[in-house]
Amino acid sequence: MDYRLKSIYEQMFAGTNEYSSSKQVKNITEAYQSVILNERVMSQNAQMGVRMQSADRRIEAKYSNKEIRLQPIEAFTPEDLLKLFKELNLTLIKTAKPGQEGSLSGQLLTYIVQDEKQTQYSIILGKGKGFGVKDENLAIGDLTQQINSLVAQGNGDYIFIDINGDKQKVDGIKSTPGFPKSDFEFTYKGQSVLFISHKAGTTAKDYQQYGGLTSVSGQAVADHPEVKAFAETIKSIWPEMPPGKSVYRTIKDPLLKKYALFGSDFGKGFGINNVDALYQGHMKLIPGATPNEFHIKAAHVTFNGDVPTGPYEPILYGRFSGSRGGNHGVKNLRTGILPIAKLSSATEQI
Repeated sequence: MDYRLKSIYEQMFAGTNEYSSSKQVKNITEAYQSVILNERVMSQNAQMGVRMQSADRRIEAKYSNKEIRLQPIEAFTPEDLLKLFKELNLTLIKTAKPGQEGSLSGQLLTYIVQDEKQTQYSIILGKGKGFGVKDENLAIGDLTQQINSLVAQGNGDYIFIDINGDKQKVDGIKSTPGFPKSDFEFTYKGQSVLFISHKAGTTAKDYQQYGGLTSVSGQAVADHPEVKAFAETIKSIWPEMPPGKSVYRTIKDPLLKKYALFGSDFGKGFGINNVDALYQGHMKLIPGATPNEFHIKAAHVTFNGDVPTGPYEPILYGRFSGSRGGNHGVKNLRTGILPIAKLSSATEQI
């Protein structure tokens, strides 16, 4: 008998002979064995995480008793991950998509591998630190070049940019600090005049999300009755979100959709939490109706006040997340408002 378990028994039943037949012994033993198993798996995952990070310095390893999550800190692709498995003599047993058996992520692939001792590990490759910021910086750099070139071609020190009727003088662009709805702002003489939310990719499936459902996204979202009801339904069914589980619910109130799309200050003046428009993909300045006037062309655009339908329709979404979960008091739950195209066939409507 493990000395720690023996010590527990001796302290609980000191001076008696009851522990040999007590029902408590079985419960304590089972709980203890569960703790030891989790400790063992955690230790194995920690050792493998260190081993992987040491073999390739482009990744940072984080681990729990369920998974090892690899976060790229430099360029690191799924193909690089497969090469790393081969280098470390790890056999790929299965690649589980979100919702499939063995999946531990609602958005990313779970790689199930086995080492020489037949020990299995669940590996998740993250998108990397600041991947969204990288896309944003590329967009800002490209737009800066376009603005400078067009200003140089004109007769003044600015151009006009018209976003759905909001026509402003523009001579520069800057990133929006913090975590508001706006990603960057067009400026004139240092003053912000147009506010943009930007998404990478070219289709609705390329989105990460429109926004979260917690207070970080503003009380207008977090306190909305539909959001509260959605969270309460999840909590009543799953006190802890199961691995691989994802759920959704359609949104009835158009105003909630607009808060998610344009910011929690929607209905007020344009600003960092009430953007002029949401653009996706490469943004190109194209000539407008009058000289020195330009519009923005992109893969997809939603102007302030519009609500997209089809694959871009906003829906309430919740999924298992072992590393970033815990929303609404439910362990391993992460929630948000996403385009409906992001749902998998396994996502359950509640």
